[in-house]
Amino acid sequence: PYAVTPDGRFILFSSLSPELVPNDTNDAIDLFLLDRESNTTERVNVKSDGSEGHYTSPCVYQGPFDRIGTASISDDGRIVVFNACLDLVDAKGGLKVFVRDRQLGTTTAVAYTDSGGVQHYIAPVASRSRVSPTGRYIALSSDESPVAGVPVSGGTCMLWTHDRQTGSYTLQSLTPGHVRGRAVSVQ
Repeated sequence: PYAVTPDGRFILFSSLSPELVPNDTNDAIDLFLLDRESNTTERVNVKSDGSEGHYTSPCVYQGPFDRIGTASISDDGRIVVFNACLDLVDAKGGLKVFVRDRQLGTTTAVAYTDSGGVQHYIAPVASRSRVSPTGRYIALSSDESPVAGVPVSGGTCMLWTHDRQTGSYTLQSLTPGHVRGRAVSVQ
């Protein structure tokens, strides 16, 4: 499994089996959440309308069973964060950090808006995005900067935290003197 909540109620795992939930016809590895209390399984790598997504151009991590790069879950089982190349929020697909809010039934991708008003999706590096126990913060590594005035040069991967409540990003790859690190940072 990718993750288990501290109380053991929710287990996050991937499977190729189409029999775990109805209408699983994409013939692909999907991400599922088992609720041990209600004895139910739900697919979480779905669009906000509940329909299944389809994998897009090359996005295989270690092998055919690693189509979901990484996944994590908040302690209460509400928020699931995962990296994948799926067309869940746009037709282009491409590697994104997705956030599934199981209570609201929504799937979004971590994004920022540049000074020109253009929205950009964060493409994670090292495929290790994680959600905090409360579901408020997402830690991710990226070689792009979601913050104006914090340039990324030479493809350097930096560690960021994203606050889902405020929409802000904080650079974590800093020295004790608060200087941006010069080498790759991954969690």
